[in-house]
Amino acid sequence: MSFDRLNNVTKQYIQKSIIQRLEALFLDNLGKIITNDQLIQVAKDPITGNAPENYLPVSM
Repeated sequence: MSFDRLNNVTKQYIQKSIIQRLEALFLDNLGKIITNDQLIQVAKDPITGNAPENYLPVSM
């Protein structure tokens, strides 16, 4: 079984809330695997570029 991965987030998501940006990402990429780094990239505030505290990667 092969999986279709999203290589890079190429679209800029400018919705006002994190939930709206993530929803748009998922709807644009149905059936693809999205990584944690890509989620953080989309969760960042489009104006300031700051990632929300709870979306920072956790080291294992």
